[in-house]
Amino acid sequence: MSSQPKCPGVCPYIILQVPMHASMEVIRNAWRKQSLKNHPDKLVNAPKVNQLIGEERMKRINNAYEILHDPILRAQHDRVHPPAPQPQTGMI
Repeated sequence: MSSQPKCPGVCPYIILQVPMHASMEVIRNAWRKQSLKNHPDKLVNAPKVNQLIGEERMKRINNAYEILHDPILRAQHDRVHPPAPQPQTGMI
């Protein structure tokens, strides 16, 4: 049973690569991992276009963390974007 969310556009759970039932600790660790991996300061010697892509990724990562680490924002997001229905297994 997957808990992949059904979100239009880019979903914070997908950005941080965490399930919908993830704890705050898991979310924080995923944010740190994604931040270290995609931080624009690591792209100082890269072409300008790669630096801009890195900045945009960091904005998305930080926005996803902002939504998921705040219980109120997370609850609002989960109400508006419920998980996709799971297929039934077994006989009907």
